[in-house]
Amino acid sequence: MGRITDAPLHHYGFFGVDLFFAISGLLICSRLLEEEQVYHRIHLKDFYVRRFCRILPPAILFLIVIATLGLVHIIHVDLKAWLSSLLFYSNYYTAATHNTELSLYTNHFWSLSVEEHFYLLLPALLVFFPKHRTRILSVLVSIFLTYNLAVHSMPAVLNSMGGDYADVRTDLHIVSLLFPALLAIRLTKPEFRKRCEQWLVPSGTILLFAAIWVLTHFFAHMLAAKALVPLGFPFIILSTTLHPKSVLGRFLELRLLKFLGRISYSLYLWQQLFFNGDHPHAAGLLSVLQHWPVSLLSTLTCAVASYYLIERPFIRIGRRLAPPATEGRPA
Repeated sequence: MGRITDAPLHHYGFFGVDLFFAISGLLICSRLLEEEQVYHRIHLKDFYVRRFCRILPPAILFLIVIATLGLVHIIHVDLKAWLSSLLFYSNYYTAATHNTELSLYTNHFWSLSVEEHFYLLLPALLVFFPKHRTRILSVLVSIFLTYNLAVHSMPAVLNSMGGDYADVRTDLHIVSLLFPALLAIRLTKPEFRKRCEQWLVPSGTILLFAAIWVLTHFFAHMLAAKALVPLGFPFIILSTTLHPKSVLGRFLELRLLKFLGRISYSLYLWQQLFFNGDHPHAAGLLSVLQHWPVSLLSTLTCAVASYYLIERPFIRIGRRLAPPATEGRPA
């Protein structure tokens, strides 16, 4: 038997990010619409206060730790890459430099950059275009999806935009957030919601996921495969949220999975420090913590500490400063 490795986590990590985008697009848009239904308006200031308290404190803590380790020469930290992460444009920095080694310990901030850009676009669209939001979002989804496919059909253009790293750019990935947001708006219509409940049965979720995995893995060169993930993953999420009492829904409600879901943001932040042990530029003094399974235990330890000491207290501060329209789930 071969040794257990974390190689599959590296190879299929993008699937996890795209699932997160699908969840985020549905959730953020749904919560904004709930606030509008309760207060008859969307409070942009309150939204950004809660987002600030939710996203920034754990991210800033991680960046401070990375900077400190760099200053004492335990790891190498590129200043420009670090600043691009702090200011949420690391996805464009990575694409422009064609090099993730410059941002070895911060290159996962590309997804946070896309998310922050989405936070600027969606609330403004909902607030300033209330009567045309569905139409505008539909047009934007069509434009960005067509643009994505067009770019990937022209190798010279793709290379000029970052080559293998171009997909981290917001303009090539924002559709993964905009399409689920569009679905969230459509779900406010009883007829559309009823159809989704009828057709998106959880028993087909695994088959849908398997089909997407096979097509994107073995036929990645086909342009159609580029559209499967941003358009398919939101329906996978919906199939479980619309049927919480199903077998799959109850499985996802297991205590362990719920706990991992709560600390998932901190897990995502801290895994980058410990899951680089096989890289030639990995940290020497940290190498003992960067190999499986110690890397997993190190990530879990830091994530749990970050969640209870940073995330939860700041989430509570955000809710006190800007109470949400609906409580949602307990923290």
